[in-house]
Amino acid sequence: MTDSRLFKWSFIFFATLIFFIAVSILLSFTRRSSDERKTTSENQPKTNSPLNSAGLTVEEKLTSDPKPKEPDLPKDDKFLPVPDQYIQELGELKPLMNIWPRLPKPGPHDWLSIFPEKGQTVANLLSYASRRAKNRSYGIVILPISPLDEKTKGSLQRLGRFLEITYQCDVKMKPIIDAPKEVFFRGGKQINAPLLLDRLVASKPDDVWGMAGITSFDLGEEGMNFVFGMSSPTTGVSVTSNARKGSTDPSIALRRLMSTLAHELGHALGMSHCIAFSCMMNGSNHIAESDERPTMFCPHCQKKLSALRGTEPVKILQELMRFYAESGLHQDRELATQAYSALTENVGNKGDGDFSK
Repeated sequence: MTDSRLFKWSFIFFATLIFFIAVSILLSFTRRSSDERKTTSENQPKTNSPLNSAGLTVEEKLTSDPKPKEPDLPKDDKFLPVPDQYIQELGELKPLMNIWPRLPKPGPHDWLSIFPEKGQTVANLLSYASRRAKNRSYGIVILPISPLDEKTKGSLQRLGRFLEITYQCDVKMKPIIDAPKEVFFRGGKQINAPLLLDRLVASKPDDVWGMAGITSFDLGEEGMNFVFGMSSPTTGVSVTSNARKGSTDPSIALRRLMSTLAHELGHALGMSHCIAFSCMMNGSNHIAESDERPTMFCPHCQKKLSALRGTEPVKILQELMRFYAESGLHQDRELATQAYSALTENVGNKGDGDFSK
């Protein structure tokens, strides 16, 4: 009986052991098959996944684009707001707000971060500008100042034409003069811009509202390493240098020079730096900042000029489109064309002008 009972319990034990071993093997096989199916599924392109919108696998996408993209900021967070009073002053130029580039918020080295400014209303300009600036029969004179490089000498006529269009007045050209010896400072490496302005007043004709001196020598003043240009609203005299704005590309060199020249004459007319839109009258602290601005007045500054001197914005834009096309300044031409269309579409005068004339 004892042997029979021992055999019975041994059989039960080994049968149970074999059963558990069989179950373990079956579960292991099932789990492995499940893992293999899961791995195969994860390595297949997921057609609904944004990572594969370009037809790449997950691994290829992560290799070619290892850094996650930063989310785009809301548009208004990238730009300075346009003051409400400026918007109200635009009047018939309000349609330009829909197409004109906004003024970006300044970076740490940009002008408005270093020199915070309050801007200027049309009313402020009219109360500040001199009687000379308001005399619409008066024009501009360009005064070349030696040393002046040959490329700049060759572009003087085009610069004069740009000023004629921008300010809608006659522009005369005076013979080149030598910079007075007493205006050189810092070991002869720079011209003292404020001192030069004082010396040039005597050369300014009586029948002009602005005189634009232009030189290839570097300009500076006490307290600043350099200046691109300087002007005096009191006397209507300005001076511009291309020493730090040169370029091997003739169209870029021309663009930089005509923008600075017109900018300084805007100050001579009584205009302050613009804080409304991206504009030729924005302050700039470095060449990259000034290159980003258009070479024309924004809607608000155009309104200032119109109120002060009776200019017609549509006529200016039409003439600028032709000038830009002839000068190879395609980006400026595109903006002028958009502005012209925005102002003329309500009167059935669409188009970008006839450049063949």
